[in-house]
Amino acid sequence: MNALCAALGEQFCLPEEDLIRGAAKKMGFVRMTAAVSALFSEASARAEREGRIRRTDNGNLMMKE
Repeated sequence: MNALCAALGEQFCLPEEDLIRGAAKKMGFVRMTAAVSALFSEASARAEREGRIRRTDNGNLMMKE
């Protein structure tokens, strides 16, 4: 979740796929395998449930204000 928030801190708002790719890159993952994607997708859902990030009207994700 911290990598997701760090990636969002550099960008105002991102589509979930781009956010996951950026967070994985921050953690040192070079390739996006199904397992890596699933891991960061779950982290994204958890961050949203815990109120750290929020989904915009167009479906993108951004930091909670």
